[in-house]
Amino acid sequence: MRCLILLLVFLSTPIRLAAFEPNGILVFMTDFGVEDDAVAICKGVMFTRDPDIRVVDLTHDVTPFDIREGALYLGETAGEYPPGTVFVGVVDPGVGTTRRAIVLESETGKAFVAPDNGLLSVVANAEGVRGAWEITNPVFMRPDASSTFHGRDLFSPAGAVLAAGQAAPKDAGAPVDSIARLVLPTAWIKNGIVFGEVLILDKSFGNVWTNIGRSRLEEAFGANPARLEISFGEIVLSMPFTSTFGNVPVGAPLAYINSRDNLAFALNMGNFGEQYDMFPGTLIAVKKE
Repeated sequence: MRCLILLLVFLSTPIRLAAFEPNGILVFMTDFGVEDDAVAICKGVMFTRDPDIRVVDLTHDVTPFDIREGALYLGETAGEYPPGTVFVGVVDPGVGTTRRAIVLESETGKAFVAPDNGLLSVVANAEGVRGAWEITNPVFMRPDASSTFHGRDLFSPAGAVLAAGQAAPKDAGAPVDSIARLVLPTAWIKNGIVFGEVLILDKSFGNVWTNIGRSRLEEAFGANPARLEISFGEIVLSMPFTSTFGNVPVGAPLAYINSRDNLAFALNMGNFGEQYDMFPGTLIAVKKE
């Protein structure tokens, strides 16, 4: 498993844009999977606190223990929801240790409940931070919480309490001056080559999403290069740079700008990640052909 580097960043006092006012929506993300009862149990805890809250499943298929993947999912999804939404994220390899459980209130008027292990890194950058508090208030947790199932005993009740308007983020406990943040990789250009890495896989289809943004690609190659050459490990591939999958024959590779405005690779009607054994963290070099 790749090493996750955590950086403690001081939270300076932000410009206050929107206070959190719950709208009854709770977005739930975990790495639990759905092959057992864990997710249903957590939802039962939420509905016991308030049966009228609306729980939306972001995903429960985060790669187990992959904090970075979870952080990226949360960061991408949060911007699509209105102020007043509560997000509960549980990717928690340090469960039961001294890592903190926190509530973060964003400048956009949303609340995030998660372990303080970097899972809120992307959200904090994208949504801003109004404040963060360590969860110590018994109202936010089940009595006699276990040391291995904080998704049930701590994060689910905390999220439900907030979504139901039974408490405010600041009621969770003492404020914290810093949160753990992942150091996310950035792409760079050298000698006309763009270097980056795979951030995440589009799991249903095997498309490979990189950290090379549209602007970085245009800086190196202009707006619309006809073809790109990518290399990773011992593999070198040439492919068209086009706008969508159906512009190439079935089974053919393509490079494109995905819905998150980053460079991505796919096989039309196929699985690029499986075909070429690419995974998050794979280093890549991209040239204009």
